[in-house]
Amino acid sequence: MGCSYSAYDQKSVQENSWTYQLAQKFPQHQYYNYALGGRGIDYLQWCLLDAKEQNIDIIFVNTTYPSRVGYLVDGGSSLDNFTFVDTKITENFKLRQLESPHVWATHGVLGHDRYNGRLFQDAINLQSISENRNTYIKKFYKNITKLYNFKHIVMLNFVSDHKFMDESCVWYQIHKQFNAYTTEMLYNAGIVLGPDDDHWTFKGNQWVLDNFVLTKEVIDILNHS
Repeated sequence: MGCSYSAYDQKSVQENSWTYQLAQKFPQHQYYNYALGGRGIDYLQWCLLDAKEQNIDIIFVNTTYPSRVGYLVDGGSSLDNFTFVDTKITENFKLRQLESPHVWATHGVLGHDRYNGRLFQDAINLQSISENRNTYIKKFYKNITKLYNFKHIVMLNFVSDHKFMDESCVWYQIHKQFNAYTTEMLYNAGIVLGPDDDHWTFKGNQWVLDNFVLTKEVIDILNHS
């Protein structure tokens, strides 16, 4: 669960994704990828509810930007009943995404123009810059393993206020490993897709999986669950 850093269907990523590589490395499990680009804490909470209803036992969650906002709405169809659907990629890897109508925005910019009325834009603008909401989100991530009774919740710090100085953030670890301190340098090292696109290549996703996601504790969870 999370944003484009964990999404399979992010442009130019797909099978390069660390989530897909994880499913190949530990094929004894069934995987459901809920992650979508531009989504934030609201979408995450909807996914957690669905995952509980689906009896999913191990959850990977990547932190994302607090300015991302989502609202459930009605669209006048059978999909108005909070519906998630699966898209099969392989026998053990599926995308699971919310098909019901919803409004989402990142940094105040709506992800689509179907619900671009003044009401939503004003609410999104207020939410995206709210320090109160930002504090709530930090506390939510910090306490998520105590709030939900999944068998395991693995938190992945992919987005941080000071990601290049936060030792717990994946970006700090990447920059330290490759001695690359700009997106252009990471692109030249083959880690990100472009000098202006910080999504990971196959090499970047592979490094994130092997050196950041798959801690000894996580490997033990996957081997014994």
